[in-house]
Amino acid sequence: MNEHKDLFVLLNQKLFDAGLSTPDFQLDVSKKFGLRWNSDSNILLFGSEFHKFSMYDFIVNLIHEMIHIKNHSQRIVDVSVNQYHNKFFLREAIQLGFHVIRHKTQGWCVLSTFAPRNIVDVDFYKSPTNAACNRLHGFLSQQKFNRTFFFEAVSSIKQAVDSIKPAKLFFLKYECKCPAPHNSVRSGRRPDSPNALNAFCKICNSDFICVSPVDD
Repeated sequence: MNEHKDLFVLLNQKLFDAGLSTPDFQLDVSKKFGLRWNSDSNILLFGSEFHKFSMYDFIVNLIHEMIHIKNHSQRIVDVSVNQYHNKFFLREAIQLGFHVIRHKTQGWCVLSTFAPRNIVDVDFYKSPTNAACNRLHGFLSQQKFNRTFFFEAVSSIKQAVDSIKPAKLFFLKYECKCPAPHNSVRSGRRPDSPNALNAFCKICNSDFICVSPVDD
């Protein structure tokens, strides 16, 4: 993940005056999130939801985690154990030029480089100064981010996620001699297995027979 570190270094230089220590980058698809920094281990974890990110999502989420790193280095607690982002996180995000929306349960955690169209309530939305917003837009528009490594990472993480998903349970269809549609049942038992389905219909007095194709 050297390319991800290169992006971190670039953002660190341009947005944080190179004041952040670079964490270790690790993949753990057992984690049900996209990207999250662990303050105890100083590890930036790529989780199972990362493959759903666009390049824009990745950059914004990476900066999000860098805000946590900055605040932690200054011994500022900006998020609770249940992931509620408080006013200290909000303050840093606003200063960087982000529009910030308050999530119902996770606080000031939703960052955007553009103003939301349908939120005007100051209890749920805070806007940056024009100068900060223009500075952030200027920086992001000038950069030629390497998209190749990003899409390769998305693909490899999706493959890792798919590899640990349990196989879909396939149910075979069994029918008795009653008239349709109330003459069938579903079972995961194959008719050629030692534990084949042994079901009998008391209405038509016939066995349930497998009618689904059975692969060898």
